[in-house]
Amino acid sequence: MENLDEQTKVVILSNLPTVVFGFWVLVRVLRKAGRSSWWVLLMIVPLLNIIMLWVFSFVSWPGLERAKAEHTSEIFS
Repeated sequence: MENLDEQTKVVILSNLPTVVFGFWVLVRVLRKAGRSSWWVLLMIVPLLNIIMLWVFSFVSWPGLERAKAEHTSEIFS
């Protein structure tokens, strides 16, 4: 980082928390969906990240289905 000017350093350091927070949120969503947290690494690959979001938005979520089944069994118990 020695050969970068001050403005570039500020931009990198100010965007780093935003990127880390974004990955943290994605990991939480993936865990809630019942998927592996390692899928978040696909967000780094251009175009593949858009495909990944599209696929995950339309596939079944095992975590959601488990919660729905538990909630249904509580109602009828």
